[in-house]
Amino acid sequence: FSPLSAVPSAVFSVWHNLSGSWLATYWGKKTNKQKNDNHSPAPQMINKKL
Repeated sequence: FSPLSAVPSAVFSVWHNLSGSWLATYWGKKTNKQKNDNHSPAPQMINKKL
């Protein structure tokens, strides 16, 4: 084997690490936004006496 044969696996390794962290960040933010959008606001207690 020549040293040049290690280049494709090294490039893929860098791509895999970068794209994985980018996708995890994107999906993590997307999931949090969707979870927060599904909650209704707390009811307001206006002019109610306890």
